[in-house]
Amino acid sequence: MFKLRFALLLSLIVGFITLIMSILHDLRIDTIIYRVSISIIVFAAVGFGVGYFTDSFLNKVTAEQKPQGQIIDIKNEPEDSAIQAASESFRPLDQNDLQHVTRSSRS
Repeated sequence: MFKLRFALLLSLIVGFITLIMSILHDLRIDTIIYRVSISIIVFAAVGFGVGYFTDSFLNKVTAEQKPQGQIIDIKNEPEDSAIQAASESFRPLDQNDLQHVTRSSRS
């Protein structure tokens, strides 16, 4: 898409400049049409070529700058020893434990 936009923009600019210069030099209408059309066609082709090489160059540059990371496998299942350690240290609260809980308030 960059190539087409660049070619279109370049050809329109050159065609407009050619039209202005042809009118300023008091050329005949058929000469003006011929020069403007040739300018647009030639510079559209040149703009497409320049856009093609610029696009491919920019794609190579951006591909080289992408950070290369490491592939890390993440396990969703915890190990058995971790489960046992967690289950041994965990004990739900009961009525006796709730009596030992104190509430401290800071004002």
